[in-house]
Amino acid sequence: MAVQRHPARAARLRELEAVAAEADDREALDAAVAEIHDILAAARREAAAS
Repeated sequence: MAVQRHPARAARLRELEAVAAEADDREALDAAVAEIHDILAAARREAAAS
């Protein structure tokens, strides 16, 4: 997967997954999910371009 090609991005994705799993308010969850979406969208664009 394109995310794994970038160690910092992959690490951030794992951090965000943990934040989302433990979020106790909607705002924190929404922010984590939005950033996860951005990371995955960038990975999809990179995969499509290669």
